[in-house]
Amino acid sequence: MSRTFKRALATAAIGAGAVLAPAGAAHAAAPVTTASSPCTLTFVPPRMGRVVVVIGPVIIGGKVISPGVHVENAPLELPTLTVTLPGC
Repeated sequence: MSRTFKRALATAAIGAGAVLAPAGAAHAAAPVTTASSPCTLTFVPPRMGRVVVVIGPVIIGGKVISPGVHVENAPLELPTLTVTLPGC
């Protein structure tokens, strides 16, 4: 490596260190917060109404290959989930 390249590399490293040093010092000086009060998280799941699926018969060449299918489910509702976390 040439002397000029080494000098340019050293100058870039010193410049980068000078630019990043205040950011690191500011981050280190930030106060640490401790939360002592519990927090409650609540999740309300969506309601699902009735779902109906109807698939007609499969007919190929005038012959019924597969009969039709009718599937239906009842409405579904899950209870609300509440969790209390200590110190968040």
